[in-house]
Amino acid sequence: MTYLRLLPAVLACVILGAHFLRGGHVFLAAGLAAFPFALALREPWVKRAFEILLGVGAMVWVATALDLGAARMAADAPWLRMACILGGVAAFNGLAILLLQGDRMRGFFRSG
Repeated sequence: MTYLRLLPAVLACVILGAHFLRGGHVFLAAGLAAFPFALALREPWVKRAFEILLGVGAMVWVATALDLGAARMAADAPWLRMACILGGVAAFNGLAILLLQGDRMRGFFRSG
């Protein structure tokens, strides 16, 4: 059950890597794709690093939504669906952070 709580964090990390890969940031995308392997260490700093990464990722998704939304509004193009999708991805990052909390996850990361 603990590993199911880690799955959203891993998925959010990979999705953020795909976002940066699409922008041409190959090394950043590779680092984000490799970062979930740090979970094998089961160290408390890995949990904190994931929380920070996911929080920054949520801010990246919100900033992307604002930028694309402004561009679409200026072009008089539809923007609501895009805003809902990117808002959902940002919320998914928040959910992944919440799932890393709790006694079970503290035990997982302290037993390394």
